[in-house]
Amino acid sequence: MLEAMTNSFSSARDNNPIMGDVTYYGILNEIIELEYDADKKVVLFHCDWISNGSRKKQDDNGFTLLNFEGLKSHNDPFILASQAQQVFYVADRVDKGWKVVIKTTPRDSYDMKEQICLDDVETHLQSDASMGPQLDENMNIELVRRGLNGTLVDNNSLVFDGDEDLFEAPS
Repeated sequence: MLEAMTNSFSSARDNNPIMGDVTYYGILNEIIELEYDADKKVVLFHCDWISNGSRKKQDDNGFTLLNFEGLKSHNDPFILASQAQQVFYVADRVDKGWKVVIKTTPRDSYDMKEQICLDDVETHLQSDASMGPQLDENMNIELVRRGLNGTLVDNNSLVFDGDEDLFEAPS
C-alpha cells in the first residue's frame, strides 16, 4: 500500500485540481536492490497497482475491497521500499474475486508520541548545565570523597558461626 499526495481532477475538462491523499494498493511482483559505490543501496518494489475506479469499493462495514483479476501493468510500477506500508489481502466469502484489505502495524513499530518526547529531551540537552564540567586532561582528579566520617571494619571482628552458607552452591 502506498499513500501519495497528488492532484485529483473530477473530469478531463476540470481546471481546478484538488490536492489530496490517494491510496494505491498493489501486489508485489519483484524486489530490486540497486547498489552504488561505497556500499550505498536502494531497494525498489515493482508492483501492480490499483488506485480508484471499478476495482476498488467500500462495503457496509467500512472495509476496502479490491479486485485484482485481469490487472494490467501500470505506467509507474516502482516505489522505494521505505514508501510502502504492509497490508494483507483476505479473500471475501461473499463477493467472489474480491479481496478485503487488512492494514497491519509492523511488529517492531511503536507509537511513542515522538514529537512530545523529543521536545522535552531537546530542551534539557540544549542547556549548558547538562554538558558537565570541562576538565583539562592533565588535571589530577581525586577519586576519594573527603569530609565524610567513615567506618572501619576489622576482619577479626566479623563473626561467622559456620552454620550459614556465605555463598550459594552452584547448581
